[in-house]
Amino acid sequence: MQIAGRCILLLVEDAQTAAHLVSDLERARADLVVAAHSFEAIERLRKFTFAAAVIDYRRGGQERKGVAVMLAERGIPLLVLAEDRPPEHLGGTVVNSREGIVPALASLLAQ
Repeated sequence: MQIAGRCILLLVEDAQTAAHLVSDLERARADLVVAAHSFEAIERLRKFTFAAAVIDYRRGGQERKGVAVMLAERGIPLLVLAEDRPPEHLGGTVVNSREGIVPALASLLAQ
């Protein structure tokens, strides 16, 4: 799988969702850098080089725009975990379930 050994930024505020995603991605042998909020994610983007990013979007999560802009400027592929349709300005590939993140990430990184 294309995920093993790749550094992935994971931006998730909800602790339970974060725990599940970390477990799923660690089973796929990804190297993870986790951020609980946008400010922390921006700091991580300044310090590390990422192969891709996963953002958990919840309604009202407009502060995610700054992270999405930085990802786009750096050419870092983005997956957006969203139950509802996120705003267009986030860009990226939308995945509607946690279970779809690992396959979608593998596909994205294989391109």
